[in-house]
Amino acid sequence: MLENVKRQFVLLLLLSVLFLFCTIVIIAFVDPFAAHWPLISLFYFCLFLFCFSFSTFIFYFLRNRFSAGLYSKKIGAAGREAFLLSVFAIVSLALASKQILFWWTEMGLAVMLITIELYFLI
Repeated sequence: MLENVKRQFVLLLLLSVLFLFCTIVIIAFVDPFAAHWPLISLFYFCLFLFCFSFSTFIFYFLRNRFSAGLYSKKIGAAGREAFLLSVFAIVSLALASKQILFWWTEMGLAVMLITIELYFLI
């Protein structure tokens, strides 16, 4: 069982590095003002997957370090929190790129995601 968990986390870290590399390549070689929407969407998708995989790894590591419990419950909670954090980051970046990110839109997004997390905790 432990070998399988280690293999999954090595794969998760490799995917994280791959998506980080894709994001950096897009940033380095693409002009965002001249790029069309499919390339911008690919950038946000790669960035989302990097945030999701890396955050899942970090949240699982923190849960494993500071609490006891089953692997499946820890990885499920870490994945859910990583997904919500990634959605928050990507939506914030998308709103900022369209110049419609204000403190009240950010607070509304934060309250919405916190409400979703509280639903799963209760």
